[in-house]
Amino acid sequence: MHSNPTGLRLSRGRSLRCLLATVLAASGLALVAVTPSGAQVTEPVVSGEPCALGEGVTVVVDFTDEPGDADIVVGCAPGEQATGFDAVTAAGFPHEVDHSGFLCQVQGVPSSGTPCDPQGFWSSWDLSEGTWAFASTGLDSGPVEVDSIMGLSWVSDWATIEAAPPRTIIELADENTPTTSTSTTAPPTTTSTSTTVPEPGGCSITRAADRGVEAALDWLGCELEGNDHVMPGYEGSVNWGLTADVILAQVTYGRAQHQVTTRALANLEASILSYVTGADFGSPEDWYAGALGKALLTVAVTGGDPGDFGGLDLRGALLDRMVTTGDDAGRFSDQSEWGDHSNGQGQALGMIGLVRTGGAPADSVDFLLAQQCPAGGFRGDYSVPGGCTDDDAADIDYSAIALLALLELPSSPDVQAAIDETVSWLLSRQQPSGAFTGTGITATENTNSTGLVAMALRWVGETDAADRARAYVESAQITPASTDVAVLAAGPATDNVGAIAYDPATLAEAVAEGISTGGLQQWHMATSQAVYAFGATSFGVAQDPVEDPGSTTTTPVSAPVEDPLVPAGPVSGSGGQVGPSGRSAPLPATGSDSSALVAWGIGLLAAGAAVVALERSRRRRLIEDGTR
Repeated sequence: MHSNPTGLRLSRGRSLRCLLATVLAASGLALVAVTPSGAQVTEPVVSGEPCALGEGVTVVVDFTDEPGDADIVVGCAPGEQATGFDAVTAAGFPHEVDHSGFLCQVQGVPSSGTPCDPQGFWSSWDLSEGTWAFASTGLDSGPVEVDSIMGLSWVSDWATIEAAPPRTIIELADENTPTTSTSTTAPPTTTSTSTTVPEPGGCSITRAADRGVEAALDWLGCELEGNDHVMPGYEGSVNWGLTADVILAQVTYGRAQHQVTTRALANLEASILSYVTGADFGSPEDWYAGALGKALLTVAVTGGDPGDFGGLDLRGALLDRMVTTGDDAGRFSDQSEWGDHSNGQGQALGMIGLVRTGGAPADSVDFLLAQQCPAGGFRGDYSVPGGCTDDDAADIDYSAIALLALLELPSSPDVQAAIDETVSWLLSRQQPSGAFTGTGITATENTNSTGLVAMALRWVGETDAADRARAYVESAQITPASTDVAVLAAGPATDNVGAIAYDPATLAEAVAEGISTGGLQQWHMATSQAVYAFGATSFGVAQDPVEDPGSTTTTPVSAPVEDPLVPAGPVSGSGGQVGPSGRSAPLPATGSDSSALVAWGIGLLAAGAAVVALERSRRRRLIEDGTR
């Protein structure tokens, strides 16, 4: 099967958002992306048997995650299949997708999957040499070769249940007499068990705080250090989008010069083409707009050179990805043989990065404004060209990021009206607990969405709402107060004090049982975005920068101040560019004029996400959320 770095766009969380989809999950587990044209299919009929050797592609579907209650159906898609989606269709499995193009139902499961079950998702797997592994591509990837074995496994509640592969092993036979072994008591041994994850190799950071922003940043820093100063993905891969997210979180609170931050940034620079292009997948001509946007903002917030980051002109590369004609003029789009998966997170993050490094094209502003839905929220799914006309398409995470982008722009009647409407829309969606929910598969209260919205609301002066959001995030952090101090001191959550759970239920599980290896990425994604609730007012801007535990001085990040940038003429065929707004966030300016670029830095569930994709989503549209 072809490798497709953009085929997997959802995250169990956001986004890490949709990632994600964004994120995107808050883990990047394989929520399956399929083409929006995949309407319900009624033929052919499922055979009930795998393919014989040389016959076709075997598709295995496990319809339940209840222990001891395997409900497995096997089908055969004759011959090589153009994509994984085609294989599922040819094997006879009816299916439904939502408006974002993500798999919601297979053969009527779940029954509530219209458009998508808000709690569960379908995970995707490949079987090789008797071992299931998370699929590295989406169902829109291909070709799928003869004798491939694909698996789909239903997860009824991504917030509390780890994805497990189908509970059967298929062995293809010459005479179509395969042997299978089905376990109804436990998933294969390749699935992680719920065991405490210690800090890899120890950590040089002095972890003096046991709660709040410092504890969260210390935990993230130790996770970076313990993984050779990158954030891990699945199957030993590197999650470059999440690495950028953690860098941004550290810098936002004044830790730009911390050793783990500078080393992580150096690793990102050395591997920048692995993040923003398809080079690692044999497609060096593919470019991903969301990844370019997040990378540009990361460089801006750390004071680097956006024109030469690892030998790449990030600013120029992003501007080259802007559509210049038609209904999507102003959109930063992917260039990929696998299709355009760019979304609202990449658009907004890219705009902030461009504003902070010289100006954003006016067409990009017009395009973003057109994505505001009638009631004030913003859509993030750009699969339908043009603007938003349906409030059902509005997404809380994308709306918060769009609001942060709007706040960077010079004031105008249109921009101010959009800001006011977005603020009102977001405030109307705060829950009694202080939390915000995601949208679609992440439509439950969670710390990812809450942290992002809290940051935007704090900038516009809605401090009461932001403080209530912060209290919700605090309630989901592992601290000695999470449970009885004596129990925690000797318990499975001890090594992860400071980490922020996706929600309080996930916290309770971790305190009782520890964070499983398979679930750790969800905590990485959740913490890197939830931490913004502790006082940030924009990416790279916080009211109270914390001291860097790895250095003798604090690196303050200044508030947005009046910037000398002015419109500088046409950019990449657009009608002009706009510079920073000069709007002051509600905090005092600190630092010198020479730190202005650092002050205007950015960060976040693509994923990808998050992604987001949170690619959505990050989050749990953590996603990678469409920004990878």
